[in-house]
Amino acid sequence: MAYLVFLKARLRSIGSRRIVAVLVLAGTLCAVVVFDVVSVTRERYAVRECATISDQEDRFQCWFDIIRDYIKQDEIERAFRVFKYTYDTQPIFAETGCHIHAHKVGDMQYYERYRERATSFDELRFPQETTTCGYGFYHGFFEHLVQENPTASFISDTCAYFGERLGGSMASIVSTCFHGSGHGLMLAEGLKHGKSDWGKAEAYTRPALLICDSLRNARDFDMRECREGVYNVLVNWMAGNEYGFTLKPNRLFDVCKNITRPEWKKACYYELSQKLDTPSESNITKLQKIVRDIPETELRYLAFSVGVNSIMQSRVGDGEYAEIVAQCDALTDVEYKKRCVQSVVAGLFEHGSTQEEYKPAFTLCRTYQGDLAKACWQTTGGRLARFYGLRRAKELCADVPVEFQEICFSTARDSI
Repeated sequence: MAYLVFLKARLRSIGSRRIVAVLVLAGTLCAVVVFDVVSVTRERYAVRECATISDQEDRFQCWFDIIRDYIKQDEIERAFRVFKYTYDTQPIFAETGCHIHAHKVGDMQYYERYRERATSFDELRFPQETTTCGYGFYHGFFEHLVQENPTASFISDTCAYFGERLGGSMASIVSTCFHGSGHGLMLAEGLKHGKSDWGKAEAYTRPALLICDSLRNARDFDMRECREGVYNVLVNWMAGNEYGFTLKPNRLFDVCKNITRPEWKKACYYELSQKLDTPSESNITKLQKIVRDIPETELRYLAFSVGVNSIMQSRVGDGEYAEIVAQCDALTDVEYKKRCVQSVVAGLFEHGSTQEEYKPAFTLCRTYQGDLAKACWQTTGGRLARFYGLRRAKELCADVPVEFQEICFSTARDSI
């Protein structure tokens, strides 16, 4: 706390000196420009000062305190400006999972802005930057919202509102709403059960999944996202040894094997596959060998694709993913190779720098030819609409090789 007081005092000093300097050098600048420059300067200084803290937990807390101050002031654009600068300049921030960090900002927006001072969603701003890191911000916001309102009607009405308001520029906002709702339903279940149910997955998942399956006006894809959200929380409980659940890296899918409903089983495999980076030691060849033990073809390919994405999570921020690309290229099975490339592209978008996610994906896709190039640009097109909306996706698709422009844009359009 003493350090934070010292830091804020230094920031005030920097702000004062910078204002004087700018006014002397360019007295005709309007005040809003002056203060924005000052704000950016102070933010970047603060992020760098936090980086000097030796204890990693305190270092992260320092970064999030800067972001939290902006959230409390209803300055969400500036909060995400700090988020992006921290991601871009502090490798540890990106390597430790930017989706989780964005999720935490969503937690702040819910508890410290919406719940404390807002009376409706209309009072909140949701700039395009909030889609960063796989919509992690919205996962955090929606899960707490639904945890406190765990009904099918509330979920349907809420997701319809956000689709109407943000769907034009955020193609995945509705499905993300349903996914975060799955989180919230499961968290609500966690508060209902006593120790007698600990370790019994179905006791927690079944009530939440039944709500997912009953959602009004939800597409099949939306219900799938809700189910995956339910199992996502179960996996987190397993990883944290909560409610009697334990994650067993070498027996990862045991909890999924006896699920009888195919759509529930698929959701379970999807979420558990995000933990395959550990048993595979982030090696694509080892990952392929692990998933070969899954008897169902669809689930086997699903686990492989999600597993590659999980490996990418810690590689995108520092740019150290060339080794993963090389391992994909070395695969001899055509289907696995294609899925590997597509998952690398997905990982570049889901874990990349705010509003610049497409840049490394474009660079990668330009290295391929034939069917692999087609698969690469096809995946890219869908992600463009997800993070930037259809209009911006169309503009970006115009910059891809001519022979793949149509598949880029058609995939973007179909993802809406």
